[in-house]
Order: sequence, then structure tokens, then C-alpha cells
Amino acid sequence: MPMIKASRALHPRTVLLTAALAAGCGNTGSDDSSTGSSTSTTVATTTTTSIPTTGATVGPTSTTGITSDATSTTSTSATDTTIVTTTTMSRTSTDATTGSSSGSETGSTGTSSSSGTGTESETGTGTGTATTGTEEPPGRCFVTHDGGAPASSTVIRVGQDGSLTDLGSTSLVGSHMPAPTAFRTEAITRCNDRIYYALGTRIGAAVFSADGSLTDVATFEQSAPVDAVFCVDDDTLLTFGTNVASTVAIRRHALASDGTPSLEFADDVVFPFPDLGRVHGALHPTLPLLYLLASSSFCIMCQQQAVIVSYEPPMSLSISSLIAMGDNFHLNLHVNATGDVLHITAYSGDCTAYHDLPPDGSIPPPAAIKILCGSPWSNRVATASRGAGDLFYEKRTSQSLHVGEWSNGLVDHGATGSVNPDWAVLALTHDDTVLIEGGQNGVLATYTVSGDGLTLTLAATLDIASTQFFQAGIVVPCD
Repeated sequence: MPMIKASRALHPRTVLLTAALAAGCGNTGSDDSSTGSSTSTTVATTTTTSIPTTGATVGPTSTTGITSDATSTTSTSATDTTIVTTTTMSRTSTDATTGSSSGSETGSTGTSSSSGTGTESETGTGTGTATTGTEEPPGRCFVTHDGGAPASSTVIRVGQDGSLTDLGSTSLVGSHMPAPTAFRTEAITRCNDRIYYALGTRIGAAVFSADGSLTDVATFEQSAPVDAVFCVDDDTLLTFGTNVASTVAIRRHALASDGTPSLEFADDVVFPFPDLGRVHGALHPTLPLLYLLASSSFCIMCQQQAVIVSYEPPMSLSISSLIAMGDNFHLNLHVNATGDVLHITAYSGDCTAYHDLPPDGSIPPPAAIKILCGSPWSNRVATASRGAGDLFYEKRTSQSLHVGEWSNGLVDHGATGSVNPDWAVLALTHDDTVLIEGGQNGVLATYTVSGDGLTLTLAATLDIASTQFFQAGIVVPCD
């Protein structure tokens, strides 16, 4: 894989490999904040020396029916200081379910189903996170990133039968309001016991407890835009964001024991477009690689371009030369759990496409890409894949979910009706038994998955808030 430049090191730490892909769509717009219930009680302030940035911000939270006050204090000791204000919050949970959750789930890993007592290794598929040596709760929760001003996060417990229980919503203080058609599906990730959020020009963080509560909410102002967050090795956070018309800012942050991000490396990628509409990224599950895909909003004849950024060897951040990815436009980028497929949703607008990835994770030339266009592969907006095997699930705008397979080309295994009529994100529980569909309109739906993965059966629906704009979500273990 050709590497053409090394980034400037701001701090001597291990470097991550990033692959960038961006596609064209407008990224501006607004939406309403979410509703829920929360209370905040205490505030703690920490000052961490870093590169020059603006102090962190914390403020009062407000949710439907319950309001809470939070006071904040900040201190500054030097010009090159990041002020980190952390708010400890407690919440009153509310139920808004279509069915009560029941039973408990045996321990599992992100790539295969297993039975255990909860003392197993978990790999967070799609985030590059690996947590080992710690007890994991037997259940699972879906944690959302809801756009708005301020943005918010909702926690929903997912039962083994697919039932949904709303555990409450928490304000994230910072705003995140991309356009309705610019889903920021990479805007949430988990590192150890913390959830991190992309909040425009801020990184948001909250401690996630096994009971489903979010506490110690904090935001950290950055000197570059933050549209996506990826946790790697539980002590490092990668971010990227569209900086100017044709530039994507890639950043690496070290995570302190208290969860505070500290900038280590910074570099920018300039794409050969007059503008950048859509940028999506995906981590390789076993290699230190982040793929980034970019395309133009208005240059219809432009080819999509990708880059691969390496965070190994230590103390370097290397970015590959631009890699042509064929026809313009995409809506999602996905790497499967075994790291041998790079999948492009809505390729060229009316197609679905993928690359077979070699063992080193390099991207093959454009001629090697496998493409199918037209029905049933058109108008797809989101993709999720199983922890083992070659089956994947895609959401179409025509209110349907499709089961597909990577098998020397694309194989269609049929469709089932979906609850959400348009845009949505998809996520699978770690044991591949429940598929979660998060609609742009705030309506969640779950589908139980048959043992062979070919049959989806609607289990439950839940409207977490009719006025909020659902952006992204991840599955995490919980009680």
C-alpha cells in the first residue's frame, strides 16, 4: 500500500492507519433536539495541557417533563491550555415501550455467538474497539446519537426477544445538525466505559453504566471539525471532519484515564473536487486501518476518491496517495467483521458495490469492484453485516429491508417490509440475533434474525421522540 506522506507528530504515541472515502451530498441543515428525562447534580473541572484550544463547555440540560440545573466552573493556567469541564449527571428513566424486555443474554463476542458468564472478550464491530479482561453485563442496550441544538443521547434496552425499553435521554450540550440527507452514522463510538460523540467542532463524552445511565457528560472544543469518531485500543480516538471545500481534517487523540481527549497528531487530506458533499469512513476490524471515501456534490463526472491512513508504526501517521473508487456518489461505507469486504452503499446513486480486500487491507483498482445496479440493489441507504459468514442487511428507501450475500458478486436473498419509510441506520446485536433499525424520524424497530440469517421478523417498535433527528447508534452491553 503506497504511503506518500507522514503527518507531523504532536506527541510521541502509536499512530493509527486511516482510510478515507468521501461522497457528494450537502452537509448542512438543522433538526430538533430530542426529548427524555434527566437530572444533573455535580460539576468537576479539570485542566489538561494540550495544543491551543478553547475551553470545554457544559450547561444545563432540559428534557420533556423534567428540567435540571448544572453549574460549571472553568480555570485557565496558560495560553496553551484545554479547559475540560465535566458534569456529573443522574437521570430518571422513563419507559416508552412496545413490549417489556425479558430474560438475559449470554456473553458474546462481536464476531461469533458464545455461551459464558460475561468474562469474555468483546470486539466492537465497526468501531475498532476491543475490550478484554473485564466482566461484561449479559444484556444489550442501543445507545443513540440524536441530532439537535443541543444534541442528545438516548439509551434503549433491547431484550432477547427484540422488545424495547426506553431508559431515558441525556443532553450532550454541544450541537450537531447536519442535513437530513447527510447521515453521520460514524458520529458515536465506545471506549471502555465511555461513549464519545461527534458534535460539530466538539468531542462529546459520557460515562455509560451497566444500568443504562449516562453520567459525567462533557464536551471538548476542537480546532478542527468533528463529523466522525472511532475508538481504537480503548485509549485512542480518531476523528475526521470536512474542513473547507475540498479538505478533510484527520486527528488522533490520546484518551486519559478520566476520558479526556488530548490531540496527538493532525493532518489534512485534500481531495480533487471543487467541493466535498459526503465523507464516510470505516475501520478495518483487525488491521490498523481507517478507510475514508469522498465524493463531490456537484461534479457528476468526478470519480470518488479514497485514502488509507496508517497508525503503525509508532510515532507516525501516514496517508496513502488518492485511490480512485469509480463512479461518483455513495451513502455509506462498511467493512465486514472478517475484514475481507469493503462495501459501498448507494454506489453511483442507483447501485450497490463492494471490493474483495486482500490480507494487507489495500484497496484493489477500480476495475476489480463488483457492482449491481437497478432493482433490487438501488436506493439503499444503510448496511449492517453479521459477525460471521458473508450475509449482510441493507435498508432501502422503499420501506424494505434486504438480505444480501457477498459471494463472488452480490446475491439477493429477498426482502421484508420495514417500519421506517426512508432514511435509517442499522445495527446488529453482538450475537447476531436482533437487527435494530433506527429511523431518521426517531422511530426504532427491531427484527429477530433466524439462525441461518435469512429471515427477519418484526419484533417491536418504539418512538423515542417524534421531533428529534436520529443520527447514529451503537450496541453496548448492559444489565
